[in-house]
Amino acid sequence: MIKRIEIPIICILFITCAVGYSIMQFKDFFTFMTPIFLLATGIYITLRGLEIGFKSCLYLIATLLATFAIESAGVSTGRIFGDYSYGASLGIKFMNVPPIIALNWLVLILSSLSVSKAIASNRFLSSVISGVMLVFLDILIEPVAMKYDWWNWSVSELCRLVHDCIYIFYDTLGCSQ
Repeated sequence: MIKRIEIPIICILFITCAVGYSIMQFKDFFTFMTPIFLLATGIYITLRGLEIGFKSCLYLIATLLATFAIESAGVSTGRIFGDYSYGASLGIKFMNVPPIIALNWLVLILSSLSVSKAIASNRFLSSVISGVMLVFLDILIEPVAMKYDWWNWSVSELCRLVHDCIYIFYDTLGCSQ
C-alpha cells in the first residue's frame, strides 16, 4: 500500500516533469525521459498499490493485456476511439502502440479507483466515479498529448464517442477490481 508520505513525493515528481516540459531548454531531455519515467513510476505505484496475491496478479495481467489489446485495435482500425496514432515520445511500439500505454492505463485505473473508493463504498458506484474521473483526465490530457507527440488524432476536434468508449471500457475494468 502506498504510504501517505509517498503521495507528495510522487506528486512532486510529476510536477517536475510538467515544469520540465514547459521549459524549452529541457524539453528534449524530458521527452527522452518520458517512457523511462512512466515505466519506473508505473511499476512502483502498481507494486505499492496492490496487495500481491493471485487475484491481484490475475487482475494486473488481464488489465495490461486488455488495455493493450483495446489500444492496438483502436490504432489499427480507427473504429474504437477514432482515427489516431502514437508518436515517438512514448518509446518503442509493438503493433503501433507503445507498451507503456498499458501500464499507464493500469496506474490511472488503480489511482482513480483508490480515490473513488474513498468517496463511495459501493463497488458499482465507485467504478462509475472512477470512469468519470478518467474521462475528465483524458479531456485534460488530449491537448498536451498532441503537443508533445504522445499521440495524435487525424481530426482536430475529438468526438464525444471517444470519451464514451473510454468511460465504458475503463469503467468495466474498474468493476472487476
